Amino acid sequence: MLITGGNFTNPVAVKFNGVTDPAATATALTRIQTTVPANATTGPLTVTTSYGTSTNNPIFYVPPRLTGFSPTNGIVGSSVVITGANFTGAGSALFNLAAANFTVTASNTISAVVPTDATTGPLTVTTPGGVIISTNNFRVQPNISSFSPTLGPVGTPVSILGTSFFNVTNVSFNNTSAASFTVISPTETRTTVPSGASTGPIRVSTPDGTAVSATNFYVTRSSDLAVGITASAALQTPGEPLTYALAVTNKGPSIVTGVTLTDTLPPGVTFVTANSSRGSCTFSNGKVTCLIGVLTNGTGETATITVIAPNEDVLTNTAMVTAVEPDLNPADNTALAVTTVVSDASRTLRIGLVPGSPAVISWPTSAVPFTLQFLNSFAGSNNFWQPVTNPPAIVNGRNSVTNNASSGDKFFRLQKP
Repeated sequence: MLITGGNFTNPVAVKFNGVTDPAATATALTRIQTTVPANATTGPLTVTTSYGTSTNNPIFYVPPRLTGFSPTNGIVGSSVVITGANFTGAGSALFNLAAANFTVTASNTISAVVPTDATTGPLTVTTPGGVIISTNNFRVQPNISSFSPTLGPVGTPVSILGTSFFNVTNVSFNNTSAASFTVISPTETRTTVPSGASTGPIRVSTPDGTAVSATNFYVTRSSDLAVGITASAALQTPGEPLTYALAVTNKGPSIVTGVTLTDTLPPGVTFVTANSSRGSCTFSNGKVTCLIGVLTNGTGETATITVIAPNEDVLTNTAMVTAVEPDLNPADNTALAVTTVVSDASRTLRIGLVPGSPAVISWPTSAVPFTLQFLNSFAGSNNFWQPVTNPPAIVNGRNSVTNNASSGDKFFRLQKP
């Protein structure tokens, strides 16, 4: 290299940050020919002659050297120490051309963080003295940060989030490979739980390594869900609130997902409220739907639904529970509650007595199909209520049955459906 200036006479001493070039020669009063020593480092350049010593400003930047990095592989966000020389004033550190955040901790050391968009390849360091590229590649390994959902049966779609999902070769659930997968981006891969999978970690493999989830994916199995329903009254007056209490139980043996309680309300009732011990309930088109979600083996949840039946009727309320997983006993997935809605007047018997004529038993016609029953005596153990065999005649809006006086005394009652 050529140094220009003045009063350059031999002998001359040229030092690069204290390292002397023994071959430096003043070829003229204004020129020195010198060579950067192999072990020179970035720093001040000094020239010494019989006239004195001069130091250049700014400092002289020696081309950087890169001798190694540790570790040689890692995930996005991990720290890497780059070693070499002449890193002073470094302007960039690249992981296969992806710019990294870095700190020059010493003239021979750089601490860098693997950037999000890094891929496997060489490291590059740029300083005012030049550019140096590593001869070896830094391998960027995949990493799993989360997945959703965290549990489900075979066939459940799963989204895996993380970093460096480049050239993915395999996705597995507890070492059972997924039949297929789709790499949405370097930070997301989607797949489904494969047949034969069991509870365990999720793995995503690339040519640069395998990422293992920190938590397990829980593979759920068939279980027995049961539902029960009771009404606040078996006999109800029109216009009064009627409340249904529903209970869902997971009898096991597995945790289940996507548990949904559906209640089909009887026609004609007015919906008031619905609440669940967990999740939310909505009402639409005559149905109440409660989204319970995940239900652990041996646990249960409850719901209450309040309606008003404005008219006389026999109400049948049907509750049903479902889950994503198959059910071991579908017979207990549904339950019924029956309530008779009728006024006191509609269920009151009247006896008409006319001298010389048989007694007439009557009651108002209504939407409730009451059955007239009789009992000969309350005494004895063999007396049972029996239906009256002759059908009632409808006279002036009333059901009427004529009692045969020759049959002796009887007791009558109305039996609801």
